Amino acid sequence: MANKSKIFIFFIIILLIIAVYLAVISKPAKQDQAEKQNDAKTNNVVDAMLNLDLLKKSYKAKTKVILANYLRIAQDETINIESVKQTKEQLLSLKVPIEFKELHLNLVLALDEMEDYLENGDEADKRKSQEMIEQEKTKHEWLN
Repeated sequence: MANKSKIFIFFIIILLIIAVYLAVISKPAKQDQAEKQNDAKTNNVVDAMLNLDLLKKSYKAKTKVILANYLRIAQDETINIESVKQTKEQLLSLKVPIEFKELHLNLVLALDEMEDYLENGDEADKRKSQEMIEQEKTKHEWLN
């Protein structure tokens, strides 16, 4: 009987050693998994920041070209409602970073004013359109 007790106690000790060993091994695995998740989150944030930076650069470049083309046409006597609508469609097709939403809206509204001028012939609409664009060019020097 004493032998059976010793074997039983020995068996219990072995089980406890195995349980402790497994517990110790599983903690680093959980820590590794948490570190991987944190790394993934960090990478996602970095990717989002890079994408936002690329979006801003792209928006600036495209808007500058669109506006320059529009202003060239607007200075000529060749401006017509179709060219204004085409310019507005080009602007509306752009993805706009949040920080440029107000600029974007004001440029589209300026083009609406020019459309109104071309439809109705009211010089006040033309002046308002030009003033709105000049205000935005003053606020955003990169448009010049």
